[in-house]
Amino acid sequence: MRGKLQDKEFIVRNATQHPISVQDTSAAVVSLLPGIPTAVTLNSRAKHVIIVCNDKDGLNINIAVPITKALPLKRLENTASDMQPSPYVVYSFMEEALDSKQSTILVLPRRNLSAFLGDFNDFVPLSSLLLPGTHDSVAYYGYPFSQCQSPTFPLPTQLRSGVRTLDIRLAVLPVKAKDPKTGKRITKPTLAAFHGIISQRVFFSSILHVIKEFLAENKTECVVMSLKQEDGARTPEAVFSRLVKEEVYADRSLWFLQNRIPRLGEVRGKIILFSRFRDVGADWPGGDEHGLGLHPTTWPVSPREAFQWHARDHTLVQTHDWYNIGSFLSTPEKFTLATSNLLVPSTSLPPIFQMPSQRISFMSAFTFPLALPPLIALGIKWGFFGWNGVNQRLAAWLLHRFTREHERAANTTVAETRFEKEQSSDNIIDYSGEIKTRIKGINTAMEADDREYDHETKVRGWILLDFVDQPGDLLPLLVECNYR
Repeated sequence: MRGKLQDKEFIVRNATQHPISVQDTSAAVVSLLPGIPTAVTLNSRAKHVIIVCNDKDGLNINIAVPITKALPLKRLENTASDMQPSPYVVYSFMEEALDSKQSTILVLPRRNLSAFLGDFNDFVPLSSLLLPGTHDSVAYYGYPFSQCQSPTFPLPTQLRSGVRTLDIRLAVLPVKAKDPKTGKRITKPTLAAFHGIISQRVFFSSILHVIKEFLAENKTECVVMSLKQEDGARTPEAVFSRLVKEEVYADRSLWFLQNRIPRLGEVRGKIILFSRFRDVGADWPGGDEHGLGLHPTTWPVSPREAFQWHARDHTLVQTHDWYNIGSFLSTPEKFTLATSNLLVPSTSLPPIFQMPSQRISFMSAFTFPLALPPLIALGIKWGFFGWNGVNQRLAAWLLHRFTREHERAANTTVAETRFEKEQSSDNIIDYSGEIKTRIKGINTAMEADDREYDHETKVRGWILLDFVDQPGDLLPLLVECNYR
């Protein structure tokens, strides 16, 4: 005889600022107020939970949320005649507290990833934002050694998906071209994207064209661009610096070239240069200290701990770039150090009274043969066994933080009597023990975040990742940090 199947209970967390509702097994509609965890019971055979909300025209939208995968919403059913984008992104995941498990659904607002910086005022310094980024942004070739991004996630898609920090590595190629004066074919040194010795088959001018088009369409946005020379053994620094200068000054108004952290209003529609090369005989106006954008005074080779340097406005720039980690077994340590670098104190002081600090974390790593970029970023899975890469750990870590943040908001904003009632009905979960999160069916211990959640910190800085499109929920979670 088959035993009776137990119904499934979910904690649904409305982390938006608007009331929504959820449909349970009896087809009743349960109200979800902002900041209040609500228990919803589903039939044991149920594969979806239905989130009911309104679109911008007041029409009901029924969102069918898979209860077994931590993915952003992919499907929705709309009562209107045409499909409208959902105003919410919904995540479902398994959390474990002590010896119990709790299925959790987290409802977040859907942000406009193409223009999310438009939600912030002009006086916000870039150091007060979390700008998602890509390490070796156009490294689509050379798998598994040099490839760092998916060919199906090209630069225009990166920008539309929320990427605002780019890491561009360049080398000089001799290119045949026609002399505009004589009409003869000549060899012209030209900047092209490389990762190590592997050509990435795109010229720097084409990269700039893509960014310029994006900024023209999204005037509220800006893009930080790190530039680094990849062929220092072959091309003199002076030649490289001169060629970069020619590209930059061909459209000078597009660039912010001061060696300081700007405020958002100063750089909307612009590229902020982050130069990892020197002005060697190229005569940049202002030189290394004033004319090459943000310019590090030091960059040690793969230090385990974050290193520090100062911009000309005295902003402390704290950078984590430990890439030679030895093997994939060091992934948890790498992840913990890199994310810790992004935790900044939360303060109610306006930016003008805060000590300026810019955090930069490279989440990438490379050590041959046991720490290649795809393995570190994406991990590996064999059936029920596997190893989570940096990207999965990051998505789990952010969901964990958002959930704990929501828990704290519930504890502090709900009226005392309502709060006690919620506690007595077990609608609020005790998260005092180790938290585990299951993403895409992988049960991942949060060993990478054995730090207690500290509501006195925020996640801020510039974060650069490999294969940033995997998992697909990662970029929306990173963008959401700016609103919390």
